[in-house]
Amino acid sequence: NKELESERRYRERCLLIEIEDDNDALASPDQDRNIAEPSESLLHDGESCEYNSEIDGDTDIGTHPNRVIQKLKKKVADLQLKIDALNALTAEQRERAELLVRERRLKLENDKLQLHIKKLAGADHREKMKYYSDEAQRKIRSLEETADRLRKEAHSARQEEEGLMNDVETTGQAFEEMQEQNTRLLQQLREK
Repeated sequence: NKELESERRYRERCLLIEIEDDNDALASPDQDRNIAEPSESLLHDGESCEYNSEIDGDTDIGTHPNRVIQKLKKKVADLQLKIDALNALTAEQRERAELLVRERRLKLENDKLQLHIKKLAGADHREKMKYYSDEAQRKIRSLEETADRLRKEAHSARQEEEGLMNDVETTGQAFEEMQEQNTRLLQQLREK
């Protein structure tokens, strides 16, 4: 943690000079090294530069290094002009320039963090939707099981009702038959 803090303080005290990237490829002026194709680009990670290079026997070694040297000299001259301009500034102006550079860097970092937060929020939303989808599936299964159970209960209740209705009908018919028989017996008794 102390190392990170000291690195942060060191970077805050540094004067950052942005280097404009040309899309022209650069290669080593040393002829023993691989020569980069003109279509290859400069990779810049903020602290170190790497050049993609391949061996190409068709490249004119005589003129290519001179072009590269000229481009590098031009870049060095541009950087020297920027350094001279910064040295010519007063301490207040230099501090203001450093603050502007730091502000820009912090804005870029803020944008990256906001993008990361959006990605995390999207992932969180997908996880919630998955959870809610799973929860909804569980509820649907539970409700389907309940509906199945209620259908079975309703079917058995209908069967029981039909059985009771049959019992009531047979009891009613037996009652009517008994009444008719009683009526006949009473008539027979009256006739006697």
